[in-house]
Amino acid sequence: MSWIDWTLLCIIIGGFLLFLYGANNYNPTAGYGGITLFIGGAVTYIIMFTYRELKRPAHTD
Repeated sequence: MSWIDWTLLCIIIGGFLLFLYGANNYNPTAGYGGITLFIGGAVTYIIMFTYRELKRPAHTD
């Protein structure tokens, strides 16, 4: 895994934990911030994964 994958994984986990913190303490700012980080990290990972797969050279045998 590259450092970008590790960074995005940490952002996704951090967003999930921030959402749980906001839900537990009735803090809407932390909850919505966590949701934003979680969704943003997941979407960014999907975009980066798709870009890497499309840039991979064609394998012809």
